[in-house]
Amino acid sequence: MHPVRDRLAGGRFLLATLVLLSMLTFLFGGCGRKEAVSQPKPKIPIPALSRGGELIYGSTQEPDTLNPYLSERLATSEVGSLVFSGLLLRDADGRWQPDLAVKVPDLANGGVSKDGLVVTYHLRPGVVWHDGHPFTSEDVLFTWQTIMDRRFQAVMRDGYDRIAVVETPDKNTVVLRFREFYAPYLTLFPVILPKHLLEKETDLNSAAFNRAPIGTGPFRLKEWRIGEALTLEANADYYRGRPVLDRIVYKIIPDSSTLLVQLKAGELDIVGNVNPSQIDQVKAISGMKTIVTPDAIWEHMAFNLDN
Repeated sequence: MHPVRDRLAGGRFLLATLVLLSMLTFLFGGCGRKEAVSQPKPKIPIPALSRGGELIYGSTQEPDTLNPYLSERLATSEVGSLVFSGLLLRDADGRWQPDLAVKVPDLANGGVSKDGLVVTYHLRPGVVWHDGHPFTSEDVLFTWQTIMDRRFQAVMRDGYDRIAVVETPDKNTVVLRFREFYAPYLTLFPVILPKHLLEKETDLNSAAFNRAPIGTGPFRLKEWRIGEALTLEANADYYRGRPVLDRIVYKIIPDSSTLLVQLKAGELDIVGNVNPSQIDQVKAISGMKTIVTPDAIWEHMAFNLDN
């Protein structure tokens, strides 16, 4: 597992972020851990959700770019996950689910060859970018070519450099042919970039797109006030249907104590990346629910044994 890729894939959303995405994007509430019980529990009716309104999310970080392939920052990943889509995504239990692909490729469904060197994705038809342009397999090919372009300052290329060729036999099919077996193949392409907007850019590292991106995700970026907030509006053309909320305000509050004060005052609806020393204070706030999610990232110390 690569820490940068895991963050790009949405695996490192601290505390409430996973719940934020599931509630706002897929029109149903959060989920919890499964419990081992001997008797079935009675079904609890889920109240109908009211559409519209605004949610204010507090973050101690501000994105340094909104092109997720150019940044390791958590804030970039969080905002990017609302603007962009990938081939697959992880659900709240860490299991892979289809996103722009219609199914998760594996040996059983024929999406992966017996030798593991060929992976085929069938793409969801009818998906459009925020500007109305159709999403196709050419966008996936372009994303791979961009990552592998040495002029592009990608934060990581591991895995993508194991691919020998990306084939696009039709607009809804992508075939990845690997040079060698690559076990975490599902982690690749957590974000797809729009070919029709970027193919003529001479320098993607400094493109205006990185501050005003166009994606296929559930929300569109409306405004980015540096040092203050990013405002995102619901994408009415999102392939899963219009999100419940009209907008999300991603509010930048660098000081964690100030973040906590605003949370207590009701000025924020959700916060993530809470300082561990403040967890008990957050839990004590009336009406607030604290959710601690597993973190799939790993950290290690490497020793130089050669010198």
